Amino acid sequence: MVSIILDTGIISITLPTDLFWENELAWTDVEGSFERTLGGSLLVWNSIVLKGRPFDLVATDQRGWFTREMVEQLNASTFRITTMTLTLTYTKRVSGSPVVTPFTVMWRFNEKPVIDVQPLIASRVEHTRDDYYTGTLKLIEVGQTAS
Repeated sequence: MVSIILDTGIISITLPTDLFWENELAWTDVEGSFERTLGGSLLVWNSIVLKGRPFDLVATDQRGWFTREMVEQLNASTFRITTMTLTLTYTKRVSGSPVVTPFTVMWRFNEKPVIDVQPLIASRVEHTRDDYYTGTLKLIEVGQTAS
């Protein structure tokens, strides 16, 4: 079982347990760049990256649905907490025992919309707090944030 909790310090939002962490294995902690000198030599720069891991938490048509109430709470957190850190706790079973891994994250405002959701049943004119939504939450792991 997986539990995913976004804790803003003001409100704690429990997300669906079957969200898919789309880019979990697509990140590496090494960055590099290559540059040519005027003489034609190749300069290679590699460095360990301390933070910056993306978290795309995805609800599909088959799993991980958000309720409208949950989407409203998440939207409210983006307006109040633009420069504060959110805490994501991702719990999964490894070898039969739960492992809790906290990450300090914030919304990836450079990739809007940060909460990209659509109603599961789009044909309704009015939606209630219990309606379900699919889509993606776009977060990034950070250290300390600047105000």
